[in-house]
Amino acid sequence: MRFLSSLMRRFGFAGDFSQMKQLAEKHALRNDHAAYELALMRFDSGVSFDESCELREFVGSGKGRYTLNSYRKLACSSGLFFEKIYAADSLDWRKCQYFYEQVVPKLGGEYVRVPALRCSQGGNRLVVARLEFVEFTPIDQHSYIDEVVSITNRLASLGVSGADVPAELLDLSLHFGFERCFQKTLGVVLRAGGNVDLLKIMRDRCEALPRFVGHGDLSRPNMGGGALVLDWDNFGFYPPGFDLALALVLSGGLLGDAELEDFARRGYDPIAEHCSFHDFWFSLVFFYSVFLSARKAEHKIYCLGLLEGYSHA
Repeated sequence: MRFLSSLMRRFGFAGDFSQMKQLAEKHALRNDHAAYELALMRFDSGVSFDESCELREFVGSGKGRYTLNSYRKLACSSGLFFEKIYAADSLDWRKCQYFYEQVVPKLGGEYVRVPALRCSQGGNRLVVARLEFVEFTPIDQHSYIDEVVSITNRLASLGVSGADVPAELLDLSLHFGFERCFQKTLGVVLRAGGNVDLLKIMRDRCEALPRFVGHGDLSRPNMGGGALVLDWDNFGFYPPGFDLALALVLSGGLLGDAELEDFARRGYDPIAEHCSFHDFWFSLVFFYSVFLSARKAEHKIYCLGLLEGYSHA
Protein backbone atom coordinates (compact mmCIF):
# COMPACT_ATOMS: atom_id res chain seq x y z
CA MET A 1 0.00 0.00 0.00
CA ARG A 2 2.83 2.41 0.83
CA PHE A 3 4.50 1.61 -2.49
CA LEU A 4 1.26 2.29 -4.38
CA SER A 5 0.69 5.54 -2.49
CA SER A 6 4.26 6.63 -3.25
CA LEU A 7 3.82 5.79 -6.92
CA MET A 8 0.58 7.74 -7.11
CA ARG A 9 2.19 10.80 -5.56
CA ARG A 10 5.20 10.53 -7.85
CA PHE A 11 3.10 10.57 -11.00
CA GLY A 12 0.55 13.07 -9.75
CA PHE A 13 -2.44 10.86 -9.00
CA ALA A 14 -3.05 12.20 -5.49
CA GLY A 15 -5.98 10.46 -3.87
CA ASP A 16 -7.36 13.43 -1.93
CA PHE A 17 -6.76 17.13 -1.45
CA SER A 18 -4.32 16.67 1.44
CA GLN A 19 -2.17 14.36 -0.70
CA MET A 20 -2.35 16.82 -3.58
CA LYS A 21 -1.20 19.57 -1.24
CA GLN A 22 1.84 17.56 -0.13
CA LEU A 23 2.76 16.74 -3.72
CA ALA A 24 2.39 20.37 -4.80
CA GLU A 25 4.68 21.50 -1.98
CA LYS A 26 7.37 19.06 -3.10
CA HIS A 27 7.25 20.37 -6.68
CA ALA A 28 7.30 23.95 -5.40
CA LEU A 29 10.39 23.26 -3.29
CA ARG A 30 12.08 21.91 -6.42
CA ASN A 31 10.83 24.92 -8.41
CA ASP A 32 9.44 22.46 -10.96
CA HIS A 33 6.48 24.23 -12.57
CA ALA A 34 5.96 21.61 -15.28
CA ALA A 35 5.63 18.80 -12.72
CA TYR A 36 3.45 21.02 -10.51
CA GLU A 37 1.00 21.78 -13.32
CA LEU A 38 0.96 18.19 -14.58
CA ALA A 39 0.14 16.90 -11.09
CA LEU A 40 -2.74 19.35 -10.79
CA MET A 41 -4.14 18.46 -14.20
CA ARG A 42 -3.94 14.75 -13.36
CA PHE A 43 -5.71 15.42 -10.08
CA ASP A 44 -8.43 17.39 -11.88
CA SER A 45 -8.73 17.08 -15.65
CA GLY A 46 -10.99 20.14 -15.68
CA VAL A 47 -8.15 22.60 -15.06
CA SER A 48 -5.43 23.68 -17.47
CA PHE A 49 -2.49 26.08 -17.52
CA ASP A 50 -1.19 28.64 -19.99
CA GLU A 51 2.17 27.39 -21.24
CA SER A 52 2.94 30.74 -22.85
CA CYS A 53 3.47 32.59 -19.56
CA GLU A 54 6.77 34.47 -19.67
CA LEU A 55 7.34 34.08 -15.94
CA ARG A 56 6.31 31.41 -13.48
CA GLU A 57 7.64 31.90 -9.97
CA PHE A 58 6.71 30.39 -6.62
CA VAL A 59 6.25 33.29 -4.21
CA GLY A 60 5.66 32.01 -0.73
CA SER A 61 3.42 29.62 1.10
CA GLY A 62 0.38 29.57 3.36
CA LYS A 63 -1.41 27.42 5.88
CA GLY A 64 -4.93 27.19 4.49
CA ARG A 65 -6.84 23.98 5.11
CA TYR A 66 -8.56 24.13 1.73
CA THR A 67 -5.95 25.85 -0.44
CA LEU A 68 -2.67 24.58 -1.77
CA ASN A 69 0.09 26.01 0.36
CA SER A 70 2.14 27.01 -2.68
CA TYR A 71 1.42 30.29 -4.47
CA ARG A 72 2.75 31.55 -7.80
CA LYS A 73 3.47 34.80 -9.57
CA LEU A 74 2.70 34.58 -13.29
CA ALA A 75 3.46 37.00 -16.11
CA CYS A 76 1.16 36.14 -19.01
CA SER A 77 0.03 38.00 -22.09
CA SER A 78 -3.04 39.28 -20.22
CA GLY A 79 -1.16 40.58 -17.19
CA LEU A 80 0.67 39.88 -13.97
CA PHE A 81 -1.15 37.46 -11.65
CA PHE A 82 -1.03 35.95 -8.20
CA GLU A 83 -2.23 32.35 -8.49
CA LYS A 84 -3.94 30.58 -5.61
CA ILE A 85 -5.58 27.16 -5.84
CA TYR A 86 -8.60 26.08 -3.78
CA ALA A 87 -10.44 22.85 -3.20
CA ALA A 88 -13.48 23.31 -5.44
CA ASP A 89 -16.08 22.46 -2.80
CA SER A 90 -14.42 24.40 0.03
CA LEU A 91 -15.97 27.07 2.20
CA ASP A 92 -12.83 29.16 1.63
CA TRP A 93 -13.61 29.42 -2.08
CA ARG A 94 -17.31 30.09 -1.51
CA LYS A 95 -16.42 32.89 0.88
CA CYS A 96 -13.94 34.33 -1.58
CA GLN A 97 -16.47 34.17 -4.42
CA TYR A 98 -19.20 35.84 -2.39
CA PHE A 99 -16.84 38.57 -1.25
CA TYR A 100 -15.71 39.44 -4.77
CA GLU A 101 -19.17 39.21 -6.30
CA GLN A 102 -21.26 40.86 -3.60
CA VAL A 103 -19.01 43.03 -1.43
CA VAL A 104 -16.13 44.33 -3.55
CA PRO A 105 -18.47 46.36 -5.83
CA LYS A 106 -19.66 48.23 -2.72
CA LEU A 107 -16.21 48.94 -1.36
CA GLY A 108 -14.92 51.51 -3.80
CA GLY A 109 -11.31 52.59 -3.67
CA GLU A 110 -11.98 54.92 -0.76
CA TYR A 111 -12.82 52.06 1.65
CA VAL A 112 -10.32 49.25 1.31
CA ARG A 113 -7.94 48.31 -1.48
CA VAL A 114 -8.34 44.71 -2.57
CA PRO A 115 -6.42 42.90 -5.33
CA ALA A 116 -8.86 42.27 -8.17
CA LEU A 117 -9.95 38.72 -8.94
CA ARG A 118 -9.04 38.60 -12.63
CA CYS A 119 -10.28 35.12 -13.46
CA SER A 120 -10.99 31.71 -12.02
CA GLN A 121 -11.15 28.28 -13.59
CA GLY A 122 -13.03 25.55 -11.81
CA GLY A 123 -12.85 21.82 -12.37
CA ASN A 124 -14.42 19.00 -10.40
CA ARG A 125 -11.90 19.09 -7.57
CA LEU A 126 -9.92 22.34 -7.86
CA VAL A 127 -10.41 26.03 -8.58
CA VAL A 128 -7.49 27.97 -10.02
CA ALA A 129 -7.94 31.61 -9.00
CA ARG A 130 -5.79 34.36 -10.47
CA LEU A 131 -5.75 37.71 -8.76
CA GLU A 132 -4.09 40.98 -9.60
CA PHE A 133 -0.46 40.75 -8.46
CA VAL A 134 0.49 43.60 -6.15
CA GLU A 135 3.87 44.41 -4.70
CA PHE A 136 3.38 44.05 -1.00
CA THR A 137 5.16 44.84 2.24
CA PRO A 138 3.35 43.97 5.50
CA ILE A 139 2.34 46.97 7.53
CA ASP A 140 4.77 47.85 10.31
CA GLN A 141 4.05 47.02 13.93
CA HIS A 142 3.68 50.65 15.00
CA SER A 143 0.93 51.36 12.47
CA TYR A 144 -0.81 48.02 12.78
CA ILE A 145 -3.59 48.65 15.32
CA ASP A 146 -4.39 52.13 14.02
CA GLU A 147 -4.78 50.68 10.54
CA VAL A 148 -6.98 47.85 11.82
CA VAL A 149 -9.25 50.42 13.50
CA SER A 150 -9.43 52.33 10.22
CA ILE A 151 -10.14 49.22 8.12
CA THR A 152 -12.78 47.82 10.48
CA ASN A 153 -14.51 51.20 10.62
CA ARG A 154 -14.64 51.37 6.84
CA LEU A 155 -16.03 47.86 6.55
CA ALA A 156 -18.62 48.49 9.27
CA SER A 157 -19.79 51.62 7.47
CA LEU A 158 -21.15 49.35 4.69
CA GLY A 159 -23.99 48.53 7.07
CA VAL A 160 -25.49 45.36 8.48
CA SER A 161 -25.81 42.07 6.64
CA GLY A 162 -28.96 41.47 4.62
CA ALA A 163 -31.52 38.73 5.08
CA ASP A 164 -30.27 36.95 1.95
CA VAL A 165 -26.75 36.30 3.30
CA PRO A 166 -25.91 32.57 3.26
CA ALA A 167 -26.04 31.06 6.75
CA GLU A 168 -22.49 29.75 6.49
CA LEU A 169 -21.20 33.34 6.29
CA LEU A 170 -22.82 34.05 9.67
CA ASP A 171 -21.74 30.88 11.46
CA LEU A 172 -18.95 31.64 13.94
CA SER A 173 -18.22 27.95 14.42
CA LEU A 174 -16.92 27.89 10.84
CA HIS A 175 -14.31 30.59 11.48
CA PHE A 176 -10.79 29.19 11.18
CA GLY A 177 -9.85 29.84 14.83
CA PHE A 178 -12.80 31.08 16.85
CA GLU A 179 -14.40 27.72 17.71
CA ARG A 180 -11.06 26.23 18.75
CA CYS A 181 -10.34 29.26 20.96
CA PHE A 182 -13.83 29.18 22.45
CA GLN A 183 -13.49 25.52 23.43
CA LYS A 184 -10.14 26.27 25.07
CA THR A 185 -11.73 29.18 26.91
CA LEU A 186 -14.43 26.86 28.24
CA GLY A 187 -11.64 24.69 29.63
CA VAL A 188 -9.89 27.67 31.24
CA VAL A 189 -13.13 28.81 32.90
CA LEU A 190 -13.90 25.29 34.11
CA ARG A 191 -10.44 24.85 35.66
CA ALA A 192 -10.78 28.24 37.35
CA GLY A 193 -14.08 27.19 38.89
CA GLY A 194 -16.05 29.65 36.80
CA ASN A 195 -19.49 29.46 35.26
CA VAL A 196 -19.23 27.90 31.79
CA ASP A 197 -22.98 28.31 31.26
CA LEU A 198 -22.57 32.06 31.67
CA LEU A 199 -19.79 32.03 29.07
CA LYS A 200 -22.15 30.30 26.63
CA ILE A 201 -24.82 32.92 27.38
CA MET A 202 -22.25 35.64 26.62
CA ARG A 203 -21.53 33.99 23.28
CA ASP A 204 -25.24 33.78 22.46
CA ARG A 205 -25.63 37.46 23.27
CA CYS A 206 -22.80 38.44 20.91
CA GLU A 207 -24.01 36.15 18.14
CA ALA A 208 -27.45 37.79 18.31
CA LEU A 209 -26.02 41.26 17.58
CA PRO A 210 -26.16 42.81 14.08
CA ARG A 211 -23.53 41.46 11.70
CA PHE A 212 -21.03 43.47 9.68
CA VAL A 213 -18.57 42.74 6.89
CA GLY A 214 -15.42 41.31 8.41
CA HIS A 215 -12.11 40.07 7.09
CA GLY A 216 -11.69 37.36 9.71
CA ASP A 217 -7.87 37.50 9.89
CA LEU A 218 -6.55 41.06 9.96
CA SER A 219 -3.02 40.02 10.83
CA ARG A 220 -0.01 42.05 9.74
CA PRO A 221 0.94 39.64 6.89
CA ASN A 222 -2.46 40.35 5.32
CA MET A 223 -2.21 44.15 5.50
CA GLY A 224 -0.17 46.68 3.57
CA GLY A 225 -0.03 50.45 3.45
CA GLY A 226 -2.77 52.54 1.90
CA ALA A 227 -5.61 50.32 3.20
CA LEU A 228 -4.43 47.34 1.15
CA VAL A 229 -5.85 44.07 2.52
CA LEU A 230 -5.08 40.61 1.12
CA ASP A 231 -6.46 37.08 1.64
CA TRP A 232 -10.24 37.24 2.11
CA ASP A 233 -10.68 33.46 2.54
CA ASN A 234 -11.97 34.01 6.11
CA PHE A 235 -14.40 36.74 5.10
CA GLY A 236 -17.78 36.65 6.77
CA PHE A 237 -20.41 38.73 8.53
CA TYR A 238 -19.23 38.97 12.11
CA PRO A 239 -20.55 40.53 15.32
CA PRO A 240 -19.24 44.04 16.08
CA GLY A 241 -15.64 44.23 17.25
CA PHE A 242 -14.68 40.74 16.03
CA ASP A 243 -11.81 41.75 13.72
CA LEU A 244 -10.56 44.43 16.08
CA ALA A 245 -10.55 42.02 19.04
CA LEU A 246 -8.46 39.47 17.15
CA ALA A 247 -6.00 42.17 16.08
CA LEU A 248 -5.65 43.43 19.66
CA VAL A 249 -4.67 39.91 20.71
CA LEU A 250 -2.26 39.54 17.77
CA SER A 251 -0.59 42.82 18.73
CA GLY A 252 0.63 41.09 21.88
CA GLY A 253 -0.41 43.52 24.61
CA LEU A 254 -2.61 42.74 27.61
CA LEU A 255 -5.29 45.41 27.74
CA GLY A 256 -7.15 46.54 30.82
CA ASP A 257 -10.66 47.90 31.23
CA ALA A 258 -9.82 51.49 30.29
CA GLU A 259 -7.83 50.51 27.19
CA LEU A 260 -10.56 48.16 25.97
CA GLU A 261 -13.15 50.89 26.42
CA ASP A 262 -10.94 53.30 24.49
CA PHE A 263 -10.75 50.91 21.54
CA ALA A 264 -14.49 50.34 21.72
CA ARG A 265 -15.06 54.10 21.41
CA ARG A 266 -12.67 54.29 18.46
CA GLY A 267 -14.62 51.60 16.61
CA TYR A 268 -18.16 52.51 17.56
CA ASP A 269 -19.21 55.47 15.38
CA PRO A 270 -19.78 53.54 12.08
CA ILE A 271 -22.31 51.21 13.73
CA ALA A 272 -23.95 53.59 16.20
CA GLU A 273 -27.33 53.40 14.45
CA HIS A 274 -27.35 49.60 14.59
CA CYS A 275 -25.95 48.78 18.03
CA SER A 276 -25.69 50.40 21.47
CA PHE A 277 -22.23 51.31 22.74
CA HIS A 278 -22.54 48.91 25.67
CA ASP A 279 -23.36 46.02 23.33
CA PHE A 280 -20.40 46.95 21.13
CA TRP A 281 -18.09 47.07 24.16
CA PHE A 282 -19.46 43.75 25.39
CA SER A 283 -18.87 42.07 22.03
CA LEU A 284 -15.34 43.48 21.67
CA VAL A 285 -14.30 42.37 25.17
CA PHE A 286 -15.89 38.94 24.74
CA PHE A 287 -14.01 38.19 21.52
CA TYR A 288 -10.80 39.67 22.92
CA SER A 289 -11.02 37.36 25.93
CA VAL A 290 -11.81 34.30 23.79
CA PHE A 291 -8.94 34.91 21.36
CA LEU A 292 -6.42 35.35 24.20
CA SER A 293 -4.17 32.33 24.48
CA ALA A 294 -4.92 29.79 27.20
CA ARG A 295 -1.38 30.57 28.42
CA LYS A 296 -2.76 33.97 29.41
CA ALA A 297 -5.53 32.39 31.45
CA GLU A 298 -5.32 34.93 34.26
CA HIS A 299 -5.98 37.84 31.93
CA LYS A 300 -8.65 35.88 30.08
CA ILE A 301 -10.49 35.37 33.39
CA TYR A 302 -10.03 39.05 34.24
CA CYS A 303 -11.69 40.13 30.97
CA LEU A 304 -14.52 37.65 31.38
CA GLY A 305 -14.98 39.06 34.87
CA LEU A 306 -15.54 42.49 33.33
CA LEU A 307 -18.30 41.00 31.20
CA GLU A 308 -19.82 39.11 34.11
CA GLY A 309 -19.96 42.30 36.14
CA TYR A 310 -21.71 44.06 33.29
CA SER A 311 -24.13 41.14 32.84
CA HIS A 312 -25.25 41.45 36.44
CA ALA A 313 -25.42 45.25 36.41
